[in-house]
Amino acid sequence: MTIEISDRVLETLEWDIIKDKLVSLCGTEPGKDLCGLMSPLDPEAIRKQLKKTTELKELFNKNITINFSGINDINPFIILSEKEGTLKIEELVAVKKFIIGSHQVYNFLSENNEELHYLKEEKTEMEFSPDIRDEKN
Repeated sequence: MTIEISDRVLETLEWDIIKDKLVSLCGTEPGKDLCGLMSPLDPEAIRKQLKKTTELKELFNKNITINFSGINDINPFIILSEKEGTLKIEELVAVKKFIIGSHQVYNFLSENNEELHYLKEEKTEMEFSPDIRDEKN
């Protein structure tokens, strides 16, 4: 949930500088788009996001990291396929790598379920269809 904040407060917080920095750190166009649209959250949402960040930081401090390899922007391929276009082999490979990378993140969240109390909803949002979930390679 977002809240209304005056332009003066946003300027004092240097909100545009923060957003621009986050956008520059994003690895995909959808990520850049989402960060560009970002607005301040209400205090409860901020607390919830900080708890998620703390959980990930604690795992990182234990040298446990998430493997995001293969996670790239496949939106252009989805749009093309929705228009009944034909994907090239390298585009299909990119989609396959994305699915495998998504499974890696999902499995990480599953395997660390006990330590990730606040990230459980992220896993829930990643539920795969049975056809994709059961596909190994």
